[in-house]
Amino acid sequence: MNIFKLSAFGFLTALLIACGGGGATTPTPENPGSEVDPPVVAAPGGLFVGYYREDASTNPEDPTSGAIYLNLPAGDAPFAGDMSFTYIGCQSFNVGTISGNKLALDLSGSWTGSVDGRAQNGQFAGRFNTTENAYQGTYNNSGGKQFVQVEDCIEYFIGPNGRWELFPIGQTVAAGPAPNPVATGVIIEGNQITWYPPAGSTAESVLSIIDPSIATSGGANAILWQNLYDAGISTATLPPNVILQRGREYVVSAGSIGDTTLEYFSSRRFSVP
Repeated sequence: MNIFKLSAFGFLTALLIACGGGGATTPTPENPGSEVDPPVVAAPGGLFVGYYREDASTNPEDPTSGAIYLNLPAGDAPFAGDMSFTYIGCQSFNVGTISGNKLALDLSGSWTGSVDGRAQNGQFAGRFNTTENAYQGTYNNSGGKQFVQVEDCIEYFIGPNGRWELFPIGQTVAAGPAPNPVATGVIIEGNQITWYPPAGSTAESVLSIIDPSIATSGGANAILWQNLYDAGISTATLPPNVILQRGREYVVSAGSIGDTTLEYFSSRRFSVP
């Protein structure tokens, strides 16, 4: 917007006014002028899959990773999803149900569920990172840090907080110097799963199988299976108790996650012939 002041160029001002070109006004609520507000940017919708990781600074004993997904609307509207807390077969089926609202680039909500017989809940929030093409955020547990002992099965701590990251299905990311190296995506052949973290990766890996028809319809227990693997392992066999239907579509994901960084994540759709 041009504002003309009396100066050595005053004759130009007079000329503009005489021609009707000097009547610029300051925009106000009553007189908005020609300025236009920038458009509101909306983050993408659809089924996004990823990982969560407990904060190693608040749970140094055993920071753990797990699978997570969200079914997100295209615009500003409610969303829903799950995060799995079942790490080995002798545990109960543990899941946290996530719900909230999407507004432009932001997600805000909460989660609730049960972990080995203990009711849990907390806050959940994040934002779409346009550079990474991923949603990233944090969650907490209102119950704080807790020690859990499942007789003849497992002992562990529930962390009080953590981070999460979600990607479109089919996207593969890997750590490395910018720009990140092209990485090979996760592969499933029969009951064999292979993934490709960077050479020398010291991060544990979490694998999962998700039923997208359940995840996108609001049904329960869309994460059919997940399991953790130590650093250095990059192949796994789907256990026989995970029964997949012929001709039905599923999503397999694999992530290698460190205490502070993601080293690899990949997912893909597949069906059983």
